[in-house]
Parts: sequence; structure tokens; C-alpha cells
Amino acid sequence: MTITTRYTDAHEFTTKSGLCRKAGVSENQLLPVIVKELTDNALDAVEAADGDTSSVSIGLLPERNGFFVEDGAGGFSPEALLEFWRVDRGYTSSKRFRLPTRGALGNGLRVVAGAVVAFEAELTVHTRGVQYRIQPRPDGAPLILEEGDSSLSRGTRVEIVFPESTSINEGVLSWGRGAIKLSGGGRFKGRTSPHWYGARDLHEIFTGTTGETVAAVVGQFAGCSGAKAGKIAEGYDRIPANEITLEDAGILLSRMQEAARPFKHENMPRIGGETRFSTGEYTTAEGLKIPFSVSLWVELSEWGDLAHDLIFTINRTPTMARSYMYRDGKNTQALVLAGYRLEVTSQRELAYVVNISSPLIPYTSDGKEPNLSKIISTGIVEDTITKAADSIKRQYAEPKGKRITQKDAVFSALPKALGTAGGGYAFSQRQVYYAIRPLLEFEPKYGYFTELLTEYENEFGEVAGLYRDNRGALILPHSQDEMPVGTLTVASFKRPLWSFNRLLFIEKQGFFPLLKSAKWGERWDCALISSSGFASRAVKDLIDALAEGAEPLEIFAVHDADAAGTMIYQSLAEATKTRGARKVRIHNLGLEVEEALSMGLQPENLGTDCASGKKPVADYVPERWRRWLQKNRVELNSMTTPQFLTWLDAKMEQATGEPPKLIPPESVLREQLTAELRERIHNNIAARILKEARINERVEEALASAVYDSQAVDLRGEVEGALTEDRSKSWREPLSSVACKLAGAVDF
Repeated sequence: MTITTRYTDAHEFTTKSGLCRKAGVSENQLLPVIVKELTDNALDAVEAADGDTSSVSIGLLPERNGFFVEDGAGGFSPEALLEFWRVDRGYTSSKRFRLPTRGALGNGLRVVAGAVVAFEAELTVHTRGVQYRIQPRPDGAPLILEEGDSSLSRGTRVEIVFPESTSINEGVLSWGRGAIKLSGGGRFKGRTSPHWYGARDLHEIFTGTTGETVAAVVGQFAGCSGAKAGKIAEGYDRIPANEITLEDAGILLSRMQEAARPFKHENMPRIGGETRFSTGEYTTAEGLKIPFSVSLWVELSEWGDLAHDLIFTINRTPTMARSYMYRDGKNTQALVLAGYRLEVTSQRELAYVVNISSPLIPYTSDGKEPNLSKIISTGIVEDTITKAADSIKRQYAEPKGKRITQKDAVFSALPKALGTAGGGYAFSQRQVYYAIRPLLEFEPKYGYFTELLTEYENEFGEVAGLYRDNRGALILPHSQDEMPVGTLTVASFKRPLWSFNRLLFIEKQGFFPLLKSAKWGERWDCALISSSGFASRAVKDLIDALAEGAEPLEIFAVHDADAAGTMIYQSLAEATKTRGARKVRIHNLGLEVEEALSMGLQPENLGTDCASGKKPVADYVPERWRRWLQKNRVELNSMTTPQFLTWLDAKMEQATGEPPKLIPPESVLREQLTAELRERIHNNIAARILKEARINERVEEALASAVYDSQAVDLRGEVEGALTEDRSKSWREPLSSVACKLAGAVDF
């Protein structure tokens, strides 16, 4: 949907002073702004076509005082081209919809078109095999001064040549090159969320439309499209969208927010090859919760073609706001982002690319000066920068005369290995393992390496894009379905409706067969999950996802009565450096030392090698048993199967205090009953109709006729011919085509 309203301030875009006001820059920055806006537009066009942003290129024109910007997108028709280069170009409603994308204010290309007029420059556009020389005008459509053949058949190439009095050099391209460098992380593909708007914001969108229905505007929002749009707009069918009152907008917004799920912060866009990625949300003065993400590159101060110590970008494109970095004392680097000062402790000279993406970046003026006070005040930006700097400092840390351990060596090499293994895409632990081996003077065992990788994330935060191999399993009650637990499998898991309301985490997957044979999960309506030791990231992801659902859920944990067992529970339930605590209470069922000994279970002495008192023990364990656990343990396996099942049932009854069986609400029961009745009645009626119609007999009669006709078909020739034409096919596909033709010719 594109809704256009003409501006009347076109003259502001055709003078250098007016352009400076509109772009929010000084006159010597106008040319870099023009290149950046053209580059942003080219990147948007390529990403919208799901193309490769490496097809976007910029450079100086040989032997001419100008530059070019070229992309590999679809190009323009003559009509679209003339509209594109209007100085009085219409303001599209898409710019009013809040999205974490480039061009939030929607006047960038008007700046470019106006600059051609203000600088008395020459504009040439190559697209779809045609070359156009275009002259933008202050008012009205631009003129095509000349038209000819072009060798560019795909994409668009824009060339702007300036008078010799205007200096054009490589510095003019700096912001454009930065935008290309940051484009590899992937564009935001979703729709705007109604949770990002207040009633006045939505009212402004409605009143800015022309000739649109309320349902059409509502349908532009995430979770409100299709049939939902019509339902939300009930009662407003005959009212044009631009006649909606503020009170009506409030009513519609409530309906839209009820229909749409809250936005998942992890879906915020990233920059390519980032060192670190964090998400959060800030609260506007109106009380709206607006998500944002922080992406960083951090390296030693040597950026190559970027050649900057600090690049600050908003929604993956360089911002005009003045940002710089300086050393404030021996151990501190000060980063100034659009006027906000952040400190990083570092003796080394580090260079940064900092990107903040958000669907709503407040601006202090028409000149794109961002107001980041709300975002900065959350502390997430400074925390993310600090952690990224720490990881780079560790990578390049110099030894201080002490022995370098395998852990130190792995931690130092990990940032580089992670960048190599991922390259801006998802990647596995094993890929990181192979990427780090050439960087080390020894070869760590894979199991030990994965432990160090988890420890690294606990210290510096989760690595974006890294997924875990399957470890452990999830068993669902009443179906006996067993799913391997890994980062990718958990991401695609959907909870079956009203099949369980409890989840038991057990560190040892070896108990699953006995629990299955006793139908324990069915008796308690309880799913079983294990990760063979400490809860993996995948297990925590699954628990967090289940906790956000509408159905009730209680989580229970059992573990050995040993130091590691207590930490397994604590790390599962409580916050770590990589993530917050679980959003649902986790009941600790034990096994605890005191109850194990009271049950007469046999303790195991760990020997004198474990008597140093350095084993970590969970905070909830009393001091007496903390000391005992340094030398001893009692395993769950010390119980017999009947003893274990009796103990587990007693612990569950003690923890829940409720009837064990899951019974859904009355509305769910009624809905399920109706669905089952429909299916059974459908099957009964279908069986009766098939019997009365003699379907099977008629099929056999028709089949005999079709088989007779098939004798005249060169079947092998048909199959071989199709496979020669397209080697990607299976022999079954051309055979199916033959069957389709024969069946269509049968008279029944």
C-alpha cells in the first residue's frame, strides 16, 4: 500500500543551505550524504529482491569529476524513474510505519535529487538496457534530456558528475562504503507491530491516507492481516481510513494489539560478521515498550577500507550525528555516540563499529539528530561494548610470565575462530572446533573444547548464530514421541496443545527407559527432558519458550547428591552471565545429601584427590553439606527401580499438592469434543457414500481401461526423455505425468 501526499517545501531541497538543514550536516558533508543515500537505496532494492548485497558497488568515475552507485536489483521503468527523481516526491505512508530499517524519515532521495539542482550537476541513470540523462526540477516531474542504449541489462547504475569547482575524491565515498560493509547481516523481513504504537500514532497513520479502507490500513500490521483485518475493522466498514477519530484509533489499536503476538527481540536485524549482538527494549514517554538491538564489530585499530576508529550506525547505515572516540587517560577509551559518552577500559587502541537498530529512533530535528537517551539509559549499549572489548583484549592479551593453559589459549583464539566459522551465518560447535585448530599449537579434545566454549559464553555472553549438537532428549507423554534436544530442533519445536502441564528435568538420560516402562509421564502428564549433565542452552531455550505459552506449566528437577548435581539445578534455575533466570519456578526435588543418608543410600567416597575443598557447590546447600560434598556423593542410581519410582512420586506429591491429572478448561473440552464428533461423523458418512457409489468396483473397471491404453505408451522413452531434460528429477516424476494423462483420458 502506497499512499501519497505532496509536500510544499520542495524549495528547501534545491539550495545548499536548505539541504544542510534537511540532512542535518554541514556543507562539506553533503556529498558523502548523497553517496550514502544512493547506496542505502541500492541496498534496500537488492535486499527486497532477496539478492546479494555484494552486487552493490560505488566508486569514482574515471576522467570525470563524479561518482557512481550501482546495484544488481530489478531496475526501473521510465515512469517509475521519473517519479523516483522528483524533488517534490510524495511522502509514502510506508515511512510512517515503524520498522528497524534504513530511511526512517523518508527524505533521503529528495536530498539527492535536490543536490543535482543545487550543485548544477549532471545526472545519468542506466537501467534495463537504456541510458537516461535526467534533469530534476524544483517543482514537478524531472525532464529526460537524452536517451540512448546502455550495456547494463540488469540493475541500476546512477552517475552524478559535478562542475570542476566541486572537489570529488575518495573521502566522498566513505559513508557509502561503510553502509555496504554493514549490510551482510540480513534485512528485517517482518511487518510493523501494533505494540510499537500509541493511539495518537495510529491516528496519524489513518489520517495520512487517501482512498483507503480501515481494514486495508490495519492489514499492514503484523498479526493483523488477512481475515483478521476485517474482524478488527468491524463497525468501521463504511468509514474512510482518513476519517477515523482519535477515539476510534484507540479502539482499533486495542483490537490489533490483542490479535498480534508480542515481537521477539531476537528477530531484530544484525550487521554482517558482528563481534557481539544484544537486544533490549526502552520505554517511551507514552509508556510504549520499543525493542532495539546492539551489534558490534571490535578490532585492533586497523580498519582497512573503512579507515575509522569509530563508526556509529543506526539501522545499519551511518548516521549524520557527530560521533568520535578519544583516549581519556592511560586505561580508558571514551566513545561519543551522537553526543552520549561511554567509557571502555582498555590500554590497547581498539576500533569499533557500533550499530543500533530499532523501529522507533527518536530524532531531535528534521536533520536526523538521534535522541538516544532512553536507549543509552538501559545500560545495554555500554555493557555490550564493554563485553566485546573484553573479548578482543583477551584475544590479543600478552603473557605475563606465567604458564599459558589450554583454556587461556582457546579463549584467546576463539573470537577469530568464531568469525571464521560463522561468516555472518549460523554455525555449529564442530565448525568452530575445526576453525580453531590451526590457531593453536596443540589439538584439544572435542569434548573438552565444547566445555570451554560453553564456559566462554558464560563469561562473555552467548555467541550469535552458534548452535549446539543434539545432546539429550525430550519425551512427550501419551505419545512416546522422543525428540533429540539441540539448538536447531528446539527452535522448530511446537508444544502439543493440552498434552502436558509438567516438565521433569533429569540429568541422566539413562532413567528414561524405566520411566517410560512405568508410564510415569502419562500418570503425571509430565514431559521428560535431559541434557546428559548440565542443562544445555537448547534445554534453557525450550524451557523459556514453554514458559511464555498460554498453557500452565510446572518444572521439576532431579539430580545426584553431589557437588555437580547441586550446580546443575542452580545453573538451570538461576540467572547466568549469558541469560536471565527462568521465567517459571523450577522445583528442586533433590536428591539432597541429608535425605539420601536418611534413606540409607550408600555414599561414595571420592578419595583424597578431591579433598581440596575447591569443588563448586550451589548456594542453597548448607555449609555442613558443602564440606561433605567435597569428598563424597550419592547417585540416583544407588536406588533400585521400585525405590526410585516411589521416591519420585512422593517428591512430586509434596511439591504439587494438587491432583496429578491434566484437565483442560471447559471451552477446550467442548472444542475438542466438537472436533472429534466432526471427524467421526465425516468418516461414517464418507464410508456410506463410498459403499453406495460402488467406488472400488468402478475404480477397478476404469483402471483396466487405463492399463490397456498404457500399452501403447513408450514408457521408458518418456522417462528417459524427461530425465535428460532435467537431471534433478526422479524417475517417479515423469511416470506420474504419464499416469495423470492416462487417468484424464479415462471415461468413467
